[in-house]
Amino acid sequence: MTGISEDTPHSAGAVDIGGRALYLEWQGSGGPTVILESGYGHSGLVWQRDVLSRGWGPAPEPRTTVFDGVAAFTRVVLYDRPGTVMPGADGLTFSRSDPAPMPRTAAALVDDLHAALTAAELTPPYVFVGHSLGGLLGRLFDARHPGEIAGMVMVDAFSPELWAGLEGALTPDEWAAMRSLEEAPRAQLQAIYPDAELLDLDTLSRVEASLTLSPMRLVVLTRGRPLSDVVPAEAVPAGFRWDVVERVAAETQAAL
Repeated sequence: MTGISEDTPHSAGAVDIGGRALYLEWQGSGGPTVILESGYGHSGLVWQRDVLSRGWGPAPEPRTTVFDGVAAFTRVVLYDRPGTVMPGADGLTFSRSDPAPMPRTAAALVDDLHAALTAAELTPPYVFVGHSLGGLLGRLFDARHPGEIAGMVMVDAFSPELWAGLEGALTPDEWAAMRSLEEAPRAQLQAIYPDAELLDLDTLSRVEASLTLSPMRLVVLTRGRPLSDVVPAEAVPAGFRWDVVERVAAETQAAL
């Protein structure tokens, strides 16, 4: 993909970031450009498909996706980080970007994105929309490239404070179960997809815990549905204190 043209309504393809290529897609016109950053392990397709189609609920009536909805009023960009996937009724769709050595640091992820935006001539200012891990990556993007983000939307964003708060509030057995909810599915994925995205959440939390944001407009969207609704009872010890998890999550979202 070459540079972006103002009069091109849609573009998708590989962007060379120096020896590797990232899949990047954008549509719409105007500004500021909205960047959609997915959660841990999820490709950019999560912004283009209805998650209920994965079997998490009844088959939905056709609904406008985030990617299409935002494109109605400004330019919007999504991309695939290396090793990410999109679950679906027909199985997994693997990342459309070139693989990268794992594990990766948050700084490497942010540097990839910035290189892709530069190569595609998508210039700031940006509005950064980050889901889960993507919220932390937005904070780091702002720290590494001050002045380029004019606004941010955090969608149930992960924060280092959440990981540290859960470890301090749960018993050792509960904390081990909580980690397993994250690590076990990732190990299963790596067995079939060796290039799957892998990060060290402990290191991530220590290194990024002091991040602050430049002055900007900020919106924090927080889930209202408890995690216990989607986690099988057998995945955690009997009597697992979900109330503690929800309390810590609410506190850290309020802190954001």
